[in-house]
Amino acid sequence: MEEKKLGLERGEMKDRIGGCVTVLGRCFVFVELCGLLIWEDKAQGIMSWPW
Repeated sequence: MEEKKLGLERGEMKDRIGGCVTVLGRCFVFVELCGLLIWEDKAQGIMSWPW
């Protein structure tokens, strides 16, 4: 009975950790994309400046 409980808890922890990693991964990708867009905007702004 106790072993089953432990197994369930371990499975839940795995699911939770997997969920957290997925969420963090998505956030990271989102931040990366935003960073790239901002960087490209800045680069284009610099390129289009009349010297």
